[in-house]
Amino acid sequence: MKRFAMTVEGRAVPKGRPRVTFSTGRAITYTPKRTRAWEEKVAWEYRCQVGATMFAEGEELALHCVFHAPHKSADGDNLFKAVADALQEVAYPNDSAIVEGWFQIKRKGPPSVLIVCMAAES
Repeated sequence: MKRFAMTVEGRAVPKGRPRVTFSTGRAITYTPKRTRAWEEKVAWEYRCQVGATMFAEGEELALHCVFHAPHKSADGDNLFKAVADALQEVAYPNDSAIVEGWFQIKRKGPPSVLIVCMAAES
């Protein structure tokens, strides 16, 4: 695969800080529910819009995101990280393959995110 583009409707959720709880003397780290739900939605939309195709292991990628986020509190780097994590093991084997990342936040329009991923230029 060389490139895909997709749109996810709805308000994007920034990557939440990991949470830690203790059980029987052990620390358990987990992703907050809101973040996990958004990441699952992005992964689901990928499967519906693009299919089961993945980039190859070791391929260097560029990930570009345009967020339509009318709320001023949107933190771009955390919005981008949530998308990158959501597509891991769905569109590409590991988000460490992303060697170029770019995002833009537009304050107008209905809440959504346009996601474009392609092989990075050498």
